[in-house]
Amino acid sequence: MAAWNLLAFGDLTKAWKTGECVLPKRNFADLHAIAAVIRHFDVVEGRGNLRALRYLLKVLGEDWAFIRTDVTLVDDRAPDRRHPVPK
Repeated sequence: MAAWNLLAFGDLTKAWKTGECVLPKRNFADLHAIAAVIRHFDVVEGRGNLRALRYLLKVLGEDWAFIRTDVTLVDDRAPDRRHPVPK
């Protein structure tokens, strides 16, 4: 079993190339590269905007899903959010 934390996975530019002044920098080509790595993992955690995650799930196919959870305070200080992805 392996796990990978995609911290601040976030938003996505809907293009195969991202221009210099375009934000966010992540694009479809980046998403396919990330998917190639993720296929080797059992559990993946992602944080941030769900747009990129939804496109990632389309690339990964029907064998993958996600569970969205709410923030839980740990020791009344640090938020904890977990997003297991495999189905």
